[in-house]
Amino acid sequence: MNILYTNFHPGNGGGHTTYLTYLFNGVLLQDINAFIAVPKVSKLNKDLKQNHPSRVFDIDFPGKPKEIVNIIKNIKKLKNIIIKKQIDKVKEFSKGYTWESRAKSFMEFIS
Repeated sequence: MNILYTNFHPGNGGGHTTYLTYLFNGVLLQDINAFIAVPKVSKLNKDLKQNHPSRVFDIDFPGKPKEIVNIIKNIKKLKNIIIKKQIDKVKEFSKGYTWESRAKSFMEFIS
């Protein structure tokens, strides 16, 4: 099974950074093929790229209507990762209905 985790927090992320670091490393120890898409500027990105550079993807998750160009660009980028890595499951870590939820809905619509 190929799993893609996503997290939209661009900074230190606090608890999300700690939780996802342990989760991601633990999943890999169980021989599950896992990847993660997070903002390039995030601490989570920097931490995980040290040990897993081919499993971490730089993706921003803009959410404001004025950022529509970047939203579409990143939806396409996310879709390409899902296709290329043959992702079976996408697990988002966010609060409520976010960009990630909208992106998944949009990708289902255009598929």
